[in-house]
Amino acid sequence: MTIKDFTATSFDHKIEPSGNPNCKTATSNAYSKLKIILFKPFCFEKWLILALCVWLVNTFENYGQQGFGFIGNLKSEQFFQVKNFNLKAAASSFIGNANSFTEAKIGMSLILAITLIFIISIVITFILLWLKSRFNFIFLDNLKSNTQRISGPWKYYKHVGNSCFLWTICFQLISFLVGAVIFIVFIIFLFNILNRVQESAYAITILALAIAPFLSIFFLIYIITATLFKHFVIPVMYKMEINSIPAWKIVMSLISNNPASFIKYLLMLLLYSTISVFVVLLLVLCTCCLLGCLFSMPIAGGYISSLVLLPIFLFFRLLGVEYLAQFGEDYDLQILE
Repeated sequence: MTIKDFTATSFDHKIEPSGNPNCKTATSNAYSKLKIILFKPFCFEKWLILALCVWLVNTFENYGQQGFGFIGNLKSEQFFQVKNFNLKAAASSFIGNANSFTEAKIGMSLILAITLIFIISIVITFILLWLKSRFNFIFLDNLKSNTQRISGPWKYYKHVGNSCFLWTICFQLISFLVGAVIFIVFIIFLFNILNRVQESAYAITILALAIAPFLSIFFLIYIITATLFKHFVIPVMYKMEINSIPAWKIVMSLISNNPASFIKYLLMLLLYSTISVFVVLLLVLCTCCLLGCLFSMPIAGGYISSLVLLPIFLFFRLLGVEYLAQFGEDYDLQILE
C-alpha cells in the first residue's frame, strides 16, 4: 500500500467533474448499499464495529443546542441582579466572612476543584474530537471494503485524520469566538436598555427581536459549513488522500459550478432529517419510552443509540458519498466495488 504525501498544502492535479448529480439517484444508491452492508449477510460483529464508528463520528453534533438558550430561562429581576453584581465587593465579603482558616481553605479547595474539572473537560473534549476525526476515515474505509477493521485504517489515515482534527478545532474556535462576540454585544445592549426603560420584559423582547436575525444567520452558516465538511470534504480527503484545505477548495469549486444542485441536496437532507426524527420518536413511543431511557444514559446511551439506529446513520453517511460519486470517477469512493 503506497502512502501519498499528506503534508502537501495544495492539490496540483485539477479535476474536472464529468457528471450531473441527482438527489434521487444518490438516495437509491445509498439505500441499496445500506441493505448489502448491514443485511446481506447480517453480521452482528460488523454492526458492533460500525456502531462504534458512528458513535465517535457523531460526537458533538447536536446542532441547535449550542446557542444561548439559557438566557430565556432568566427572569427579568435576575438581569438586574447580574447588572448590580460587584465582583470585588463579593470577594471582599467572602474573605471577611471567613471565620477561620478552615473555611478559607475549603473555599480555595473548591476553586481548585472547579479549575481542575474545567481542565479535564477541555482535555477530554480534545481527545474526543481527535478520535472523531480519525474515525471519520475508518468508517468510510469499512464501508468501502464492507469489512470491520480499525487498526489498519487507523494507521494509514493518520495524517488526513490529523488534518481533519486541526480544521475542526479551528472551526469550532472561530465559531465560539463569533458566538461570544454576539453574546457580549447582546449583554452590553441589554444593560444599556435596562438603564433607560423601566419595563425590563419589554426591553428584553425588543433586543431579542433585533438580534435574532444575526443569531439565525450565524447558526445557519455554522450548520451548513459543518454539513458540507462532513458530507463532502471528508470523502474528498479520503478519496484523494489530501489535507482539509485542498479538499475544501475542490468542494467549493464543485459548489460554485453546481449551486442549485447542492441547494437541492441540502433541502433533501433537511427533509430526510425531519423524517428520521419522527421515526426515532415513533420507535421510542412504541417501546413505551424504554429506548428513550436507554438513549439518554450517560456515555453508554450514545453507543446504544448508534447500534439501534445504525441503518439511519449509515444511510446519511452513504447519501453524501453517493451524491459526490456522480461527479465522476475521481470523486467516486467505489463503495462495495
